[in-house]
Amino acid sequence: RLPRDVATVNDVTPEMNAGSPKVPVSPSTMLVGSVQMTAGSLELCAPAETALRITASGTAFGSNFNGPGLTHSGDTWTSANYDGAQQRIALTVRGNAASFTLNPSGGC
Repeated sequence: RLPRDVATVNDVTPEMNAGSPKVPVSPSTMLVGSVQMTAGSLELCAPAETALRITASGTAFGSNFNGPGLTHSGDTWTSANYDGAQQRIALTVRGNAASFTLNPSGGC
């Protein structure tokens, strides 16, 4: 679990087998990287004003990205404010029997 006051993380590249990290971020967080998961789950808690771009793919991979606020094109979901934002979350997620939940109901 990352602390909420993390400002910048560049080039994060964890690989998880049966892991379940929870990552809280703020609109001032800069997070760039990729995640590879097998039989795991990732939860990202981000306020609505956070600039997001998430590219996700895999086999038996589930997500809840079709909710409000994200535009879908191919394997990528992007928030409307992404292009003009100075602080951004840009993640590439690959999963096998895995899931990614944006803003889970129980929080992070």
